[in-house]
Amino acid sequence: MVEAAPTEVFEPTTAEPVKEARIEESVKSEQPVHETVTPKSTMNSEKLNQNVEQTKKYAQSYWNWLKSSIQNPSKSPSDAHQYYGITTFALFSIIGALFIIIPGRQAFTSINQQSGNSTYDIMQNPFGIGLFLKIFVVFLIIYALYLAVGYFTLKIAGDDSDGLSLTRYTNDFAHRINFTFIFAVSALLITIIFVPNEIANSIGTDMKSFGTLNLVGLLLGVAGVSFNIGFLATILNTNVKLKFDKFT
Repeated sequence: MVEAAPTEVFEPTTAEPVKEARIEESVKSEQPVHETVTPKSTMNSEKLNQNVEQTKKYAQSYWNWLKSSIQNPSKSPSDAHQYYGITTFALFSIIGALFIIIPGRQAFTSINQQSGNSTYDIMQNPFGIGLFLKIFVVFLIIYALYLAVGYFTLKIAGDDSDGLSLTRYTNDFAHRINFTFIFAVSALLITIIFVPNEIANSIGTDMKSFGTLNLVGLLLGVAGVSFNIGFLATILNTNVKLKFDKFT
């Protein structure tokens, strides 16, 4: 009698599922990972918004300092922003340039129209942006000379020369003359509103007919005198002692 051979039972092992899982993980790891990249335009927009907000804060802070200086010109705070004084002189330079450009442009146009020149000749008005920038720079140079004279005078003869910086002196000078904005801006508004028409209607007549220009000149004269008084106050308000003793 022949005995049947025992049948072998093959049971599934856990090696195969583990191997398949490893294969799947390796495939997943080889797939590229997509990172979120912020578009360049969005970054530029955010940076622009930050700059706008910083400019708004600076303008508001400067405006508060300006109002305070008009109310109390002689009390200059030592913790003011270092660029407040520079901002004041830049604004004065803009106003000074506009005083020349606006009447000059209107006078040039009126003279050309009355002389019968063509529209092309009128368009060649020299009182444009180029001349405005040149005059603006000239005013900046004039103010820089004032600052240099006052600053070095105090550095040489002042009793607080060691603690004096150029930005501090600039802020102090500007703080003392900011009230002259009232006269300068008033004169500029009168110039913009009334002077062009007055010039157009008064070309070839006596200067006595320029009543508005006389008022503008008066306001500018008051502003100029006040400016120089403020400049002298920055020097005379401190204890100025000529230090000749150190050379003897």
